Amino acid sequence: MKKIILLSSLLPLLLCSFSSLPRSASSFQGKAFDSTQKLDLTDSTTSEIDSYYGNIGSDTGAEIIKELYDVISVDNTYVTYSKVTDWYKITDRNWSLSQEVNPDTYKFTSDSQDNFYETMLYFNDNTDKAKAINTNLNGYGTDSSLDHIDWENKKLPNNSIQVDKEHVWVKSHGFSPSGDPCPGAGTDLHHLIAADHMTNNLHNDNYYGVVADHSTAKETYCYYADGTKELSGWIGNTALGEKAFEPTDKWKGDVARALFYMATRFSNKLDLNTEAEPYLLLTDDISLTDDNSIYHGVFHNLSDFMNWNESDPVDDYEKHRNNLIYKNVQNNRNPYVDHPEWVRRAFDSNFSDFGLSQDYDLHLPDTLKLDLPISTNKENSRFTFLSADYDNTIISLDDTKTIITPIKAGKTDLTYHVTDTQDNEEKTFTTHLVIGDSVKVNGLTDTEGNLTFTMNQNGSYQMSVSATNMLPTESLTYESQDNTIATVSSTGLINGVSVGTTAVSVYLSGNNEKKLLATVNVTVNEDKSKQYIMYIVIAAVILVVILVIFVSIVHGTNKKGRRNNIVPSYKALTKKKKTSKKRK
Repeated sequence: MKKIILLSSLLPLLLCSFSSLPRSASSFQGKAFDSTQKLDLTDSTTSEIDSYYGNIGSDTGAEIIKELYDVISVDNTYVTYSKVTDWYKITDRNWSLSQEVNPDTYKFTSDSQDNFYETMLYFNDNTDKAKAINTNLNGYGTDSSLDHIDWENKKLPNNSIQVDKEHVWVKSHGFSPSGDPCPGAGTDLHHLIAADHMTNNLHNDNYYGVVADHSTAKETYCYYADGTKELSGWIGNTALGEKAFEPTDKWKGDVARALFYMATRFSNKLDLNTEAEPYLLLTDDISLTDDNSIYHGVFHNLSDFMNWNESDPVDDYEKHRNNLIYKNVQNNRNPYVDHPEWVRRAFDSNFSDFGLSQDYDLHLPDTLKLDLPISTNKENSRFTFLSADYDNTIISLDDTKTIITPIKAGKTDLTYHVTDTQDNEEKTFTTHLVIGDSVKVNGLTDTEGNLTFTMNQNGSYQMSVSATNMLPTESLTYESQDNTIATVSSTGLINGVSVGTTAVSVYLSGNNEKKLLATVNVTVNEDKSKQYIMYIVIAAVILVVILVIFVSIVHGTNKKGRRNNIVPSYKALTKKKKTSKKRK
């Protein structure tokens, strides 16, 4: 029996130790611990973010979640739980109140006492040094006579003032059932956020959600450095009767996007997941519960989070935090901070069923055909068309209500009002349309003339292509029809691979399917330079051989001549000696 108990207690540790993390995270403590590395405090550009995600396309539901998982789960590096508070000095730093950071020389130990402050989850005031706090004060003593933090003597006005490591996705829902979590889901900084201690305690292991009646709910408060407090949320029942915590409006979007990240990054469902790599599911079905024995976690009130994502948009602080985590710690991004419009595509099943994307880009004079399951006849489709709202000076709809024709450049929302025949409810679906002027491709020079050019095998050619009237969400992409003949990079650099002819396509890529702008026909010729080099080498070898033979012949002739000269001289010398003897 004791053996069974011992093995069951070791199971979480074993699962943590042998988790499927791409790189060992337990020894990784961040770049600031390595003197050869520097902090990167810059934000990624739009083009860099687009390049990170690649072409996500217009997929919805499980398809886009899988696409995003394949991007954000690669080569992650997680800090240990004990080092999270060090990283809060960067990822959760209040950049307007704290001392400046030199990214070339900064070390965490250069921060002490009141020379840095942190932006706290649930705090409503992050602009006043008298109210700001940081993780260094955890463990300070209390002095009730104070009305502020005494940094020098390490005293607090009350013991409610403290910074906690808040697991937005509660760790008991799918991972870390007890003790400190191992590197992975439990230390992922995209949801492990510096937060007010008292609010975190009351949030506890409750789901987030909308409390039905605030008047009867328990109010929660965050505590500032000057001893004051302010409302941070409510604990109460949802409309379905389930206990939940509702934060104030200021933080609802941040909480929602952290949850959406977790349900995407840890969406790989196995028969047995691990503490570091659990399976996490967002749902409105309150009958679904956790199975922590196999590290499967569930979080309720999905619809509330989709609404929170839209009612509390992404702000600059959230964007900067996302970049700091990506560039300095984990090597991955929260896609719903970069693209909050992807939330509905990924998690709204009605949206997926209706088939409408959040955004569409369109140029004059092109038309756009939407593949929507709507009809004016109730028997022909799940969704019966009622009406549509849009700016009729910008676009027009055909009789089927699915073909969009642009009238002039501009922006408009297109909202469909339909009846869902499955539940007989009226529903609305809205998309955002951006209409641009016609696009013309530039940079295909006279040398390419009819968009055809030749190059040598193993040679390269950089296309300098641009397009007029591109929209901010659009970019040029390139594809080779046959990569065995020629490849093309994301910047338009063509490399010859083998002899043959292929085509390189130039596309305009945005929120819609790619639009072909131009085709460049590429002929790759045999690289004659290799033959010439071979000929030169062969000629050089032959020349060397001839030279060696010539030297050998000359050397042999000289040697023979020397022998002929030596022999007569010796005979003559001998003869002289004999003559000399006779004379004597």
